[in-house]
Amino acid sequence: MVNPRAVAIANAARADLIDRVGAGRVLVGTPARQRVGLNDDNSAGPIAVVRPNGAEGVVTVLKVGRSRHFDVVVRGRLPAIDAENLRNVIVLDTGALDRAPAIDIGRRVVTAGAGVLATTIDRAARGARLCLRTCPAFNDGA
Repeated sequence: MVNPRAVAIANAARADLIDRVGAGRVLVGTPARQRVGLNDDNSAGPIAVVRPNGAEGVVTVLKVGRSRHFDVVVRGRLPAIDAENLRNVIVLDTGALDRAPAIDIGRRVVTAGAGVLATTIDRAARGARLCLRTCPAFNDGA
């Protein structure tokens, strides 16, 4: 049996996210289940899948999750291998946070968006005669 109060709280969280982040950046229902890799339309899925376009959007998602008492799970690649763990949570998809790597050679620091692959950052660093310690030269990006 479905708890009507829980449904109302989830719908309020969805409405908050759509209102504050934008309808084009929030997936709910069947599109959200498919995005995370849950194919059963009759099962519970995530409250929402959100693709913010900047730090302000990320902060907004975290605030909505905290105020509505839902966990926010950060994922860089969807569909997820562990899709079963993404039920009844807000999924923060960092794929849209793809700011290109910026290299500060003097400080030996590379800054990039959360959705940028480590191999992309390593290639940019190697162009500046630097490299990431976690990404050996023989890594194929898998």
